[in-house]
Amino acid sequence: MSPESGTLATTTSSDVNSTIAVSGAVYRLKFYGNPGKLREPEIEIYLDGKRPSITPGAGATTDRLVTKVWTDGQAGEDIDHFADHCDGVTVRITANQQAGTAATQSELTGMTAAEMNLLKACLGDSDFDTSNNVDVYNWDYGSKLYPHIIKLVRTTTTYTDGGYYAVVYYSSGSNKFLLVNPFIGANSAQAQDVYDVYTTKGTLALTSNKSEATFSFGSRTIYMTNHSYDRASWGSGAVPFDGDISCEIGNNNAHKTQYLFHCLNKNDMFTLLNWESPIRNPRYINMYTAERLYTMPYEHDAEDRFTGASATKESHFMIHTISTDISTNWGASTEVNSGGGTAAAADFFRVYKFFPHVSSQYTYVAPCSNRGLCDTSSGVCKCFSGYTSDACEQQISVSC
Repeated sequence: MSPESGTLATTTSSDVNSTIAVSGAVYRLKFYGNPGKLREPEIEIYLDGKRPSITPGAGATTDRLVTKVWTDGQAGEDIDHFADHCDGVTVRITANQQAGTAATQSELTGMTAAEMNLLKACLGDSDFDTSNNVDVYNWDYGSKLYPHIIKLVRTTTTYTDGGYYAVVYYSSGSNKFLLVNPFIGANSAQAQDVYDVYTTKGTLALTSNKSEATFSFGSRTIYMTNHSYDRASWGSGAVPFDGDISCEIGNNNAHKTQYLFHCLNKNDMFTLLNWESPIRNPRYINMYTAERLYTMPYEHDAEDRFTGASATKESHFMIHTISTDISTNWGASTEVNSGGGTAAAADFFRVYKFFPHVSSQYTYVAPCSNRGLCDTSSGVCKCFSGYTSDACEQQISVSC
């Protein structure tokens, strides 16, 4: 384990990609030979009662000790939900300036016309509705409501190099596959990397266009809010919806269903994206699991947040909470000023729920090495033809 000062380091590991920042240094941790989901590491500062085991350093009278642990795009998993290899297609990642703007956006490049057509067929449907699919390739372009999500794995790689999630859609006007996350970084050598593409029949869906996510860097807590809810009036497109995207619905909050495309439940998988401003997304996006969704009691009135707001109205800012299994690798706020000014759409991060599909899954960690059936009454594996040993881990036949 070696420190790197002043940089946000990334990890290349098929099991877990966790980065720890300790007092000005960044430690990259790689876990090898740990199949399946692995709990994210934690830093314990006090190992000896009230005496800290980690300090800012000798003579540091004004420094403060701040520790962060985050997962940066790769995490251990029991099930791979992107097991459909797009045969015959390899891609590169290039960041190009978009027409009519000063911003750059990452693209899938390096494909021939035939490879682009193969990729269209591999992507397939994106919105639960095959009746609106296009072309002979029977696919969707992808949209803000239902983009495509894929996994990119370096073509020349090692077993320790896992894949990276990328959210993609097709721009028919420019005939390009554009990425929502800025996958390419400052390291120019990465522009030479070639990737295999793994797709899924699962669906990535926007939960609500009226709910924004607020969270800090390296946090396992995400707050859902609607920046307009606490205002004094409901003008300028504001709606009486406080940003709660949970599936818990009763008589007191049933009205929220008109603002939800899809709700979020415990154990659901999701990611966080800014569709309008892709450059604000992290380079590597995480797939989170909701471990808990709950609403905290309100503690403030609207006037505490917005000048001129009603002093008798409850403020619902940051009371709807999602606890996740891994920490965020960047932070975001709603960026609304105290006077109640409207933030641009580019300021908002939304929750996108992932609906896995069983036909695109491969189970990494399963009884009998995925090569047999476990007799639970005796605890003995009944191996498929060609495999043997206690866990069916040995192959006894070779096919030509």
